[in-house]
Amino acid sequence: MQLAWILPSLVIGAYLGATTGSWYMLAMSGMSAAVAAAVRRRQAYKLDPNSTITKLDNRHYLGNRRLPKAQIFWRKEWVEVALAHLSAKQNQRLNAERLIELQANCFASANRPGVWLGIQDGKDLFVDLAGKAPHLLIVGPTGSGKSEICRLLSVGLAKSQPSLFDLAFIDFKGGATFNFLKSNPRVVGMATDLEDHKLFSAGLAAELGRRESLFAQAKCSNIDEFQLCQPLSRMVVIIDEANAYLRSSAQAADLVESLATRGRSLGVHLVMATQTLTGIPRQILANVRLRIAVGEVDPVDLMQLGMHSRVGQNRPTADDAWRSAKLLDENSRLQEFEFPLGATKNCGSM
Repeated sequence: MQLAWILPSLVIGAYLGATTGSWYMLAMSGMSAAVAAAVRRRQAYKLDPNSTITKLDNRHYLGNRRLPKAQIFWRKEWVEVALAHLSAKQNQRLNAERLIELQANCFASANRPGVWLGIQDGKDLFVDLAGKAPHLLIVGPTGSGKSEICRLLSVGLAKSQPSLFDLAFIDFKGGATFNFLKSNPRVVGMATDLEDHKLFSAGLAAELGRRESLFAQAKCSNIDEFQLCQPLSRMVVIIDEANAYLRSSAQAADLVESLATRGRSLGVHLVMATQTLTGIPRQILANVRLRIAVGEVDPVDLMQLGMHSRVGQNRPTADDAWRSAKLLDENSRLQEFEFPLGATKNCGSM
């Protein structure tokens, strides 16, 4: 109950009681003031920002405090917490239902271009590497969920029908990120930091050269023109811990730069996940227009991503099985979305 609601009646009652001798009016005003003070005191509860509304035996509790049974006596902050709690619960239920549907098809989409990335405001969010932005960069600290996003993209690309993409993995986590997909027929190879990866890198560089020769012979300037003449799958090279891979050799740095600068027209797409932008050349960043920040990204990195004036820390989700992230799309629009954790564990052999 707000004091402003009853203040006019208190003033009028006190004035009439003092000027006309109607002392009962003054007494009623005093009683109203006492009731208002008691209500305000009951409402004077310091709100814990992490408190949630719960219901037990037809009574509502905010944290461990029992709220008035009549909601007219609830403070505005309590109502806001209740609405936020109900909204979060509804989103959690809808996300769980949608995730079951997506897992049944291993995140493959035949109804629209692109691959499923997460849920934004209750709607599916897709990224289309064959569209205007052919390359993707994912930045976030250890444990933020970068590898989970890589797995979601990999499964969606590998399981999509018709099959439009071949996949090549460079996993500088010892193979932990992509091992579950290693036997998928769309996967053309995988290199890790536990083995000599120079031969694999040379093979990818040779594939770029082969495609250039094919396009030159067919007098085509890009893959869209070439596919009108003869079939050729696009390829996606996904690198987990890209910064470590770039530091491994000059050959690796040259390959990533070639993928970023020449890959679009040749139908070879680059997805990189890294903890920091330190050590990643600006020429590579300039050609990667799709960018994701997940977790507590360094402010300097956020500025380089183009998110400095429009992004703070990712908000917590209502469900521990989901994480939030931010996507800067090909039109420089910032979108916040949620993605699931561990949702691809049963999709390797399907």
